Amino acid sequence: MPSPDENHTGARIKEQRRIARLTQRELAGIIPYSYSLLNQVECGARAATPDFVAAVAAALRIDVTVLTGQPYVTELQQDRLSALVRPIRESLDLYDLGADPALEPRPAAQLVGDAADLCQAVRATHLRKAAVKLPGLIAEITSVAWRTPTTELWQALASTYRTAHDIAVKLGYFDLSSVALDRMAWAADRASDASLAAVRQYMRALVYFREGEYTIGQRLIRSGHGLLQGDARTRETIAVTGQLHLGATVIAARARDQHAVDTHLEQAANPHDRRKAIGMGYLGPTISVNKDHPTVVKYRNELPTTHMFQSVIDDIRNGNAQLTPTAPPPYKSKPPFPPNINVWNVVHQHGGFTAPQSDGMPLQSFSPDGFHAESYTTLDPSRVKPNEAISGYTNHERSSMLWYHDHGMGMTSLNVYAGLAGLYLIRDPADERLGLPRGEFEVPLILQDRTFHRNGSLAYTMADREGEDTPVVNGKAYPFLAVEPRRYRLRILNASNERFWRLTDCPEARTGRRRPRSSSCRTSHPSSQNHTPVGGNGSRTSTSSSAP
Repeated sequence: MPSPDENHTGARIKEQRRIARLTQRELAGIIPYSYSLLNQVECGARAATPDFVAAVAAALRIDVTVLTGQPYVTELQQDRLSALVRPIRESLDLYDLGADPALEPRPAAQLVGDAADLCQAVRATHLRKAAVKLPGLIAEITSVAWRTPTTELWQALASTYRTAHDIAVKLGYFDLSSVALDRMAWAADRASDASLAAVRQYMRALVYFREGEYTIGQRLIRSGHGLLQGDARTRETIAVTGQLHLGATVIAARARDQHAVDTHLEQAANPHDRRKAIGMGYLGPTISVNKDHPTVVKYRNELPTTHMFQSVIDDIRNGNAQLTPTAPPPYKSKPPFPPNINVWNVVHQHGGFTAPQSDGMPLQSFSPDGFHAESYTTLDPSRVKPNEAISGYTNHERSSMLWYHDHGMGMTSLNVYAGLAGLYLIRDPADERLGLPRGEFEVPLILQDRTFHRNGSLAYTMADREGEDTPVVNGKAYPFLAVEPRRYRLRILNASNERFWRLTDCPEARTGRRRPRSSSCRTSHPSSQNHTPVGGNGSRTSTSSSAP
C-alpha cells in the first residue's frame, strides 16, 4: 500500500534522481538493485532499507541524509538556519588566534560543565538551544585554554567541537561538520587525549558509513584502535575501545564481512582480552609529536612518599657497598639524597636535544611533598606548585623514537625499574612517503627484564641472576599480540637497567606449537638463525617484518 506520507524517502530519491537527469531504468542500471524495487520504493509501496539508500546516495553522489531527510530542519526553518549556523562557523575559526583580550571568560570549572551540558542537550535533540549557546562557549574556552592551558580545558574544547559536528550533521551542513572534526583532532592533540582522538576517527567512520563507503570506514576504526595502543587500560579507554568495536561490527555487517563481525563482537564483549593490542602496561603514556613542533609538559609528582623498594633506599642511605660505590680519592662520598627523602624524581628525555633547564638532570629532582634538589629548575615558575616542574622540548631533530624516564638523584635505577618510563616519538610528515606501516601496524616494543618473588611481587637486585629474570615487553610479562598476515613496523627499544638483548626468530612460536620448558630460542651462533641484536640501555632499532 502506498505510503500516506508524500515526503517519504522514496519521494526524495525520485526528486534527486530527476535532478541528476536519470530515468528509473538508468538509475537501476548503476545500483545493485532491480528496476522493480526502485519503482516500488519511489512510489512508497516498499520501504527503503539502509543498504538501498546508501547505494542510491553513492550512485547520485549525494549524502545519505539528503535522502533520509533531516527531521530538525523543518522545525528550525523559521528560526533562520543560516543565522544559527554562521556564528558556529565563525567560532571554529578562533582556534589558532590565541586569547581574546576583550573577552572576560567565566571560571574554567563552569566552562567545562557547560561543555558537558551542551553535549547532553544535543543528545536530547534540543538543537536550537545548543546552537545558540555553542559559539559563545567555544570562544570562551578557546581564550581560557590559550591563556592558562590545562588538559581539562583542551578536553572541554574538543567536546564543544564534537557538539558543533553533531549540530552541523543534523542540520545538513556537512562541510561545517568536517571542519568541526578537524578542530576536534587539534584540541585532542593538545590535551594529549588518545581517547578523544579515537572517538574522532569513529565519527569520521560514521560519515563514510552513511555514504555507503564501508572500506574507508573500517580503516578509520582500525586507526582509532591504533591511537589507543599506547594508553593505559583505563575505564575511559576500555569504553572507547568497546565503542569502536561495536561501530566496526555494524560497518562490517553492511560490508557483508561476517568474519569481521564475529571478531569485533567477541572483542567488544571482552575488552580485557589478552589478544588485544599489546598496550603499554605499567609504563607511561606514549608522547607522539611532529618534528619542529615544540612541546611543553608539566610534570606533577604525586607518588607515595614511601618508596616501592623502601628497604633498598634504606640500604643506600646506610652505605651498602654494593649499592653505593665509594668515591675515589681525593673525593669524599656523601649520601645521594637527604635523610628525609625516600622518593624524588625528575623526568629526562633520553636521546633528545634538550636545553639544560629541561634536561632532567639528577640534581633537578623534586619530591611529592615539594622538596627540591640543589639544581631544581622549571620553566615559568609562577605556574607551578612545589611538587611540579615544567619542561620544554623543541623537537628540532630528525624523525626518531626516543623515550623518557626518571632520573632522580641516587635512585634512577630503582625508579625506572619500578616503571617510570615511556615512549617519546618524533614524527616527520615527510616519512609518510616511505610507505611504512602505520597506525595499528606500527608496534613499539619496549624491552625490559624483571625479577619476581614466588608470590608474584616485584623483586629488585643489582646482581645479574642469569636465567632467573623474566623478559617484559611494554610492561607485560609473557605478552601476546594477535597479528594479521601483512607487514608490520616494529619499533624496538632496550629500556632495561643493565641487559643486552639478542632477539631471535622462534619457529616453535611461529607455528603455534608450545615449546618444551628446556628448549630455548637463544642462540650462540648468530649466523645460523635470523636474529636482531639490541644493545645496552637506551638503544633503539626499527624493523619491518611480515607476519606469517
